[in-house]
Amino acid sequence: MFLAESTLRSSSTVALMASVLVIYVSINKIVCTIFTSSGLLEKV
Repeated sequence: MFLAESTLRSSSTVALMASVLVIYVSINKIVCTIFTSSGLLEKV
């Protein structure tokens, strides 16, 4: 019982980290797209 509970907890932690990573990458892409389209990236 304890093993199943700890496995569930660790897998939910991994899922949480994975979704945070996906959100972070998506925000990075959006920010890069905005900077590129507005021409701010070329000045820097």
